[in-house]
Amino acid sequence: MKRSIVLLLFSVLILAPLFSEIQVGVDLRDVESLFSDNIRTDLEISYRYDDYRISLRVGYGKSRIDDLSYYESAISLSVFPLDGQGFLLGCTLFKGGYFRGLSAPDDNFLLSGEGYLGWNFSLPYSFIEPRIIFTSSFSSEEEKLTQLRESIAQFSRFRISLIAGVRF
Repeated sequence: MKRSIVLLLFSVLILAPLFSEIQVGVDLRDVESLFSDNIRTDLEISYRYDDYRISLRVGYGKSRIDDLSYYESAISLSVFPLDGQGFLLGCTLFKGGYFRGLSAPDDNFLLSGEGYLGWNFSLPYSFIEPRIIFTSSFSSEEEKLTQLRESIAQFSRFRISLIAGVRF
């Protein structure tokens, strides 16, 4: 079974550029965290077919003041409703994170969601995508999300992001 899944994923990655587009990008807004008391990094790998895009995002956050680290991953779906114009709407299908450190809550796992809108500017072999992102949590998770925002300011409920990367 494992071999079948690995073979399927490998085949999709090899054949996908023939029928669609793969994008790999980083959030340039994370550069500002190098000059503050907190660190945040985000990496996103996307598969786009026509007017739809599925993305896998991994992120890391660390507070230099509190002993708190946060690892997150998300799967999101984006739709491009205006033909060829670059405008996009998206939401996460799953977004989970894991706290680690002395300041971490007793229950280390956090489930939350995001909605966003943005504009994708395609350049030769690259892209730039400014986004406005709104993060929400389930009512039972609100306390952990508040603790994360207080420790690492870049994990705010509302943020502006600038994704830049390469297209294959």
